[in-house]
Amino acid sequence: MSVKARLWLLSSVLLVGMLIIGFIGFNSAKKWSNDIEEVSEQRIPILLSLADLDGERMAIRSIVYEFVTVYFNNDNKENLQRVQKAKLDTWNRIQKHWDFFKSTPRKTEAGKKAFTGLEEAFNLWKNVHIKLDDYIAKTIENSGNKTEQDKYVNEYIKEIATLVKVSDNFSKLLVEQRERTFNFSKKMIDESAQSANNSIYTIIVVILIIAIAGLIFVFITISLITNSLNKIKEGTLSFFDFLNHKTSSSSLIDISSKDEFGEIAAVVNLNIKNTSNSIKKDNEFLADVERFVKELSKGNMLAKIEKQSDTPNLVILKNLLDQLQDYLEHTIARDVNMLLNVIESFKKHNFTTRFPNPYAKVAVAMNELGEEISELLKQSLKVGLGLQNSSNELLENVDTLNKSSNNAAASIEETAAALEEITSTVISNANNVAQMSIYSEQVTNSAKKGQELANHTTTAMDEINTQVNRINEAISVIDQIAFQTNILSLNAAVEAATAGEAGKGFAVVAQEVRNLASRSAEAAKEIKSLVEYATSKANEGKNISFEMIQGYTELLQNINKQSQTITEIANASKEQQAGITQINDAVTGLDQQTQQNAVIAANTKEIATRANEIAYKVVEDADKNEFIGKAELHEQYKNSNKSTKKADTFITKKVDVKIEKNSTKQKEIKSSTSDDEWESF
Repeated sequence: MSVKARLWLLSSVLLVGMLIIGFIGFNSAKKWSNDIEEVSEQRIPILLSLADLDGERMAIRSIVYEFVTVYFNNDNKENLQRVQKAKLDTWNRIQKHWDFFKSTPRKTEAGKKAFTGLEEAFNLWKNVHIKLDDYIAKTIENSGNKTEQDKYVNEYIKEIATLVKVSDNFSKLLVEQRERTFNFSKKMIDESAQSANNSIYTIIVVILIIAIAGLIFVFITISLITNSLNKIKEGTLSFFDFLNHKTSSSSLIDISSKDEFGEIAAVVNLNIKNTSNSIKKDNEFLADVERFVKELSKGNMLAKIEKQSDTPNLVILKNLLDQLQDYLEHTIARDVNMLLNVIESFKKHNFTTRFPNPYAKVAVAMNELGEEISELLKQSLKVGLGLQNSSNELLENVDTLNKSSNNAAASIEETAAALEEITSTVISNANNVAQMSIYSEQVTNSAKKGQELANHTTTAMDEINTQVNRINEAISVIDQIAFQTNILSLNAAVEAATAGEAGKGFAVVAQEVRNLASRSAEAAKEIKSLVEYATSKANEGKNISFEMIQGYTELLQNINKQSQTITEIANASKEQQAGITQINDAVTGLDQQTQQNAVIAANTKEIATRANEIAYKVVEDADKNEFIGKAELHEQYKNSNKSTKKADTFITKKVDVKIEKNSTKQKEIKSSTSDDEWESF
C-alpha cells in the first residue's frame, strides 16, 4: 500500500469514526429531542389539559351548586342567566381542553384503551351537563311559573347526584390518566437520559477505538515511513561514500514495497546502478589514461586511449589527450626515447646518430640539424686539415728558407773572409749564384703559395662563419622549439591543475615535456657555446691569415730584392774582371740582404708556427665531434701528407747538401741522398 493510500485510509478511518460518532450523537440527540419534544408538546400539554379539565370540573361543579343556591336564595332571572352563562363558558373551556386532549395521538394500545374509557366517562359527564343545561334553561324560561321552576329545579337537583357520581368517576379517570401520562413522560425522559448516557458511552468507546486504531495505524505508517527513510538514508550515504571514494562499491536501497518510497528506491537504485557503472567506466577510463600517460612518459608517442567514458568532461579530456598525442606524434617524435638518444648523442659531440624513419617535425629537424652540423664539422675539419697540411708545408718551407738564409749568411761571411780566394772560386760562386736564383724562385713560389693558402684560409674562415651562422639559425630553431614546448607544458600544467585530481597524471606528462624542453634548451646552449667558440677561433684564424698575407707580401718584396741582389751578384761575377772593389761592395750588400732575409725568414717561421697551431686547434675541435665523413677526410689528408712529406724531405736534403757543398770549408756531404738523386736534382 502506498503512503498516499495509507494517509487516505487514515483520513478515511478518522472521517468514518467522526461520522459514526456524529451518527450516534445525532440519533441520540434526535431521540432525546423527539422524546423531549413529545413530552413538552404532547405529554406536558396533556397533563396540563388533564389538570385544567379537573380544575374546570371542579369549577363547573361549583357553578352547578351555585345555580341551586341562587335559585333558592334569589330567583332573580338575571342571576340565573349569569350562572347559566358562567356554566356555558366553563363548559366551553372544558370542551376546548377535551378537544386538545382528544387530538393528542396515542401510540400505544394501552393509551388508546385508556383514552376510550376516559372518553366514555367524559361523554357521560357531558350528557349529564347537557341535561342540567336543559333544566337550567327550562327553569329560566319558566321564571314566572314557580311550580314549573321547582319541578325543573328538583329534577336538576336529582341530576346533580348523577353528575357527582359521573364527575367523580371522570375525575378518577383523569387522575389515572394524568398519572399514566406523567409516568410515561417520566419513563420517556429517563429512557432518553439513559439513551443519551449510552450514546455518550458509545461515543467515548468509538472515540477510543478510533483513537487506538488511528494511533496503531499512525504508528505503523510512521514506522514504515521511518524505516523507508532510514533505508533511503543508508543507501544514499553508501552511494555518497562510493562517490567520495570512501568505499569501492555502493549498496542499493533495500525497499521492496509498492508505495512511493518503493518507487523512489527503485528510481534511486536505477540511478545508483547507472552512476556506479558510469563511475566504474570512468575509473577504467582513468586507469587507461594513466597507462596512456605512462606510455607517453616512457617516450611512446603512438600510445592511444582505448577506454571510453560517458562523462562529458572526461570525453573532453580524452579528446584533448588525443589531440595532444597527435600533436606530440606529429611534432616531437613517435619514440621520444630515440629522440632523447639522438639529443644525448649530440650532447656528447657525436653527430652521426640519426632518428630512424623520421616522421614528426622535431625528429626531422633533429636529423636535418645533425646533417647540417655534420656538414659544418666536415667543412671545418676539411678546412682545418687543409690548413694544417698547408701550414705544415709552409712551416717546413719557412724552416728550409730559414736554414737557407742562415747558411747563405754563413756562406757570404765565409765568402767575405775568403775574398782572397775569390779568383779560384769564381766558378763556384757563379754556380752558387745560379743556385741561389733557383732557391729565390722556389722561395718566391713558396711565398706566393703561402699567400694563396692564406687567402684560401681567409675564404675558408668566411665559409666557416657562414656555416656557423647557419648553425646559429638552427640553434635558434631549437630554442624556439624548446620555448614553444615549454609554453605548451606550462599550458598543460595549468590545464592539469584546473582538472584537479583527474589532471595529476597529465601534470607529470607536462613536467616531463618541460624537462625535455629544458634539456633541449641546454643542448642548444652548449652547441651555441661551441659554435661561438669556433666562431672566435675562426675569426682569430682569419686575423692570423691576414697577418700571414702581410708577412708573405713583405717576404715577396724581400725575395724580389734578393733576386735583384742575386742578379747583381751574377752580373758582378761576370764582371769580376771589372774590379775586386765592385765584388767586395756586392758581397757587402749581399751580406746585408742575407741578414735581412734571415730576420724575415725567422718572422715568417713564427707566423707559420701560429698558423700551424690554429690549424691543429681547428682539427682538434673538429675531432672532438663524431660526424659523417670524418674518417674519410682523415684518410684522404693522411695519404696527401705522406706524399707531401716525402717530397719535402727529399727537397730539404738536397738543399742542405748543396749549401754544404758551397761552403768554403768543403766538408764532406753525409747524406742518404744517392748520386742519381743528386744529379737529377
